[in-house]
Amino acid sequence: MQNTPSWPDDVAASIDYSLLARASVTRADIQLCCESAIKLKLHGVVVPGSQVMLATALLEESEIKIITPVGYPFGLNDTDVKRYETEVAVDNGAHHVELYANLGWLKQSEDDKLLREFRDVVEAADDRPVGLAIASNSIPILEKERLCQMAQDATIKYIVIGNAIDPAEPISPGEVKDWRAICPAKIGLKVNARLKDVELAQQLIDSGATWIGISDAIPS
Repeated sequence: MQNTPSWPDDVAASIDYSLLARASVTRADIQLCCESAIKLKLHGVVVPGSQVMLATALLEESEIKIITPVGYPFGLNDTDVKRYETEVAVDNGAHHVELYANLGWLKQSEDDKLLREFRDVVEAADDRPVGLAIASNSIPILEKERLCQMAQDATIKYIVIGNAIDPAEPISPGEVKDWRAICPAKIGLKVNARLKDVELAQQLIDSGATWIGISDAIPS
């Protein structure tokens, strides 16, 4: 995170800075990420499970949320593995867990497996908010509706859209509006995006994004 300009507080408070798109994440990367998040008053940092404990130590005196993925990057891990990942993340200090959905089960209409997995991870999170991450921007509307309904049934707190691996694959404000129209009002919506400027961030928020996940430098 090379640039650290002053952002409007309401926009900064909606930003999660992610290190997931990197092939390697060092202690120095985590330190810089956490320092910048504090300086900019961001909502949270998204770190790999192996770095949750370090982020917890660095952010102990702040309000910054520590967020970590489960089943990253495509949600294909066994459910028991996802549950264990969640338990370890919580023990190490994670505030939010983002569960990557198995879209193969969705395509095969194995909604019973998906719902059971969602509930298992929510239970393992022990009252920490769980987000449901969708690692694809190409999902038919009926599948979006099923995911949102299952998320509500499992008490998932928010949906994560946009590709965290390649945030250059864009989510438009119009797509955010479409998701917002489908999701129940009590479920939040996080958008992984590559921000060109503060104006785009505001457009995404105005379109219904609760939070925005970014992985490149903070734009000026």
